[in-house]
Amino acid sequence: MLEALRNSVGSFAVKILLGLLILSFAAWGVGDMLRNFGGNAVVTVGGVDITPQDYQRRFSRALGQLSLQFRQRISPAVGRSLGLDQRVLAELLVEAHARKLGLGYSEEATIADIHGSPLFAGADGSFNPATFREIAQFLGLNEQGVVHYERLETIRNQLVTTIASGEAAPAVLIDAFNRYQGEKRRIEYFVLPIEKAGTVAEPDEAALKQYYEGHKTDYAAPEYRTIHVALATPQTVGPSIEVSDEEVKAFYETNKASFGTPERRHVLQLTFPDKAAADAASAELAAGKDFMEVAKAAGRTEADVDRGLISRDKLLDPAVAEAAFSLKKDEVSKPVEGSLSTSIVKVTEIEPAVTKTLDEVKDSIRTNLQQDRAGRRIQDEIYKAIEDARAGGASLKDAATAAGIEQLDITVDAAGKGEDGKPVQVAADFPQIVKSAFESDVGLETDPVDLGRRGYAWIEVAAVAPAHDRPFDEVKDEIKTAYVAAEQRKSILKLAQDLTKRANEGASLKELATGAGVELQSAEPITRTTKSEALPPQLINFVFALAADGAGTVATEDGNGRIVFKVTEIIPAEPITDEARKSYASELRQQIDGDLSAQYVGALQAEYGLSINDEAFRRLAGEARQ
Repeated sequence: MLEALRNSVGSFAVKILLGLLILSFAAWGVGDMLRNFGGNAVVTVGGVDITPQDYQRRFSRALGQLSLQFRQRISPAVGRSLGLDQRVLAELLVEAHARKLGLGYSEEATIADIHGSPLFAGADGSFNPATFREIAQFLGLNEQGVVHYERLETIRNQLVTTIASGEAAPAVLIDAFNRYQGEKRRIEYFVLPIEKAGTVAEPDEAALKQYYEGHKTDYAAPEYRTIHVALATPQTVGPSIEVSDEEVKAFYETNKASFGTPERRHVLQLTFPDKAAADAASAELAAGKDFMEVAKAAGRTEADVDRGLISRDKLLDPAVAEAAFSLKKDEVSKPVEGSLSTSIVKVTEIEPAVTKTLDEVKDSIRTNLQQDRAGRRIQDEIYKAIEDARAGGASLKDAATAAGIEQLDITVDAAGKGEDGKPVQVAADFPQIVKSAFESDVGLETDPVDLGRRGYAWIEVAAVAPAHDRPFDEVKDEIKTAYVAAEQRKSILKLAQDLTKRANEGASLKELATGAGVELQSAEPITRTTKSEALPPQLINFVFALAADGAGTVATEDGNGRIVFKVTEIIPAEPITDEARKSYASELRQQIDGDLSAQYVGALQAEYGLSINDEAFRRLAGEARQ
């Protein structure tokens, strides 16, 4: 079913706000609007408070739409990195404008739109309640929620489509765009590896010290902090909790079905608008007709009937599920009158259920039980014990010992690296611990760092070693290596520049390559948008800045070698075709629409204002204490 949803996503109004508003909204960003304020609102737009619950429903809906567009389930973290928070905030601004203008849309009209939308249609092209419910579930909404947010989207689109409905791109712009995009260039080139720089003279002490003075900050020691950490997580507390073999076995017996994979069957499901049509098809099948032959005669494609290899719970209609999992391989059912439609089902493959033995899973069961009980112990006992002890004046070490957990002494920089330069990892959320430590100071008592389900960390800053320049003698070997590399890069640059100058004076690039002992290479004609593993982007940009027979040089991708190249031919763009004209017109229209949308969203923010509750917003994003 989800494949059908994905194929229908083009009918969703995602493209307008997702394609235009996210980009324009991101131009001025969320960061400038973060504010700390009281109340239950997470966002206030134009004087209207948005609760965390409403914001989360909006975000879940946007995440579901994005998942459909990308044809895979997108996690909330990835969704945020792609700008979904900006999308939701942009929608709220547009709604503020709609309220001011008095725009509206009735629930009855919204329901009529939903019934007429191909997105919610079944195989026969008409509205399908099962499809509607599945989409609602996928978007994280109930049925009324879908109606509510579809109505809001229609209202927003009344504005957004008007703003983004500029004039078509003029013909002269399209022609210029075609010349720009379609122009191609041929080049010859050769690569000078760093080895061609020759041997660098052994640097003396004075040269190294001079280099050191110019690059001190590159070798400076960062600020380090020595911190005491009392860590209480299910992983650290769990091993101390006893779980008997009998408890492990009891858990296994109770949850045996979850240890392994359920039976799966490859199911073909042919649906009919009424039982009479199903009975007629059933008679044809009984007479020996092929299942897919009957399906095609009913106007169905293979994609319409093939449900794939699925488990019983993936078949939403209980009657269909019962029929499918009662059949033998290659057996066809009689018409099944389900709650949504009448179906005929065929099973082409049966994959038996597999259940792991107790011996296979006992260790993981024991660990899970330990960690589950550890989580409760942390909440019920350890947290209170440590907080009470600290309130009574106990040191963190004494408080941790009394609560039965260990105190760790760690020295790290702000990036979480130890004095050996390697990352320190004592907990999954160690960056949070380090961040808290660098926001505190020696002698200050801070709140415990809430690690969510993973527990708590109590920290004390014991000592601070300020950042400082490392003395020359300490970094002399590193300085020498860097100095030699820098001198090699200078030499290879000078060689490349000399060869480029000779190429621009008329020398053959082949002769220059032969003289340098490297191979001359050529590339297929390139455009400004060519992507090539052999040719770095800066080379392609440079190529289109030169005249015919012009030569240039750029660094290789690793920054060590050099590429010397020459433009051997400029190939004008082909005359624009009708198809290309339409494509370019659409592309330029989208760019124009994007510019208009950016101005529109910026104006809305300036007029209505948008304030975000910093703490609540970060909590929704999973960045703050719950």
